[in-house]
Amino acid sequence: MGRDHRALGTGRLREAFPDLFLNGGIAKGALAKGIAEIDAEVESRFRTAWAHGRYTPALDHLAPPDIPYANAQHYARRYLELAEN
Repeated sequence: MGRDHRALGTGRLREAFPDLFLNGGIAKGALAKGIAEIDAEVESRFRTAWAHGRYTPALDHLAPPDIPYANAQHYARRYLELAEN
């Protein structure tokens, strides 16, 4: 108990359990920070999905109210761009 679950990471989970389907992993805190942080977070998660498969990047929980609407719009657009490629 007390261990940070994020330390496992989706890439490490995929290596340890190659047949496991994963969903989530996008840090919602990045969405509150800004465009560069959103891009870095989403692109990182999609790189993991493309490299290992069986993984759908998504927010782990509901988006908190401190995320500016413009940031949420950018996240949605960037996510769709990456998902379509």
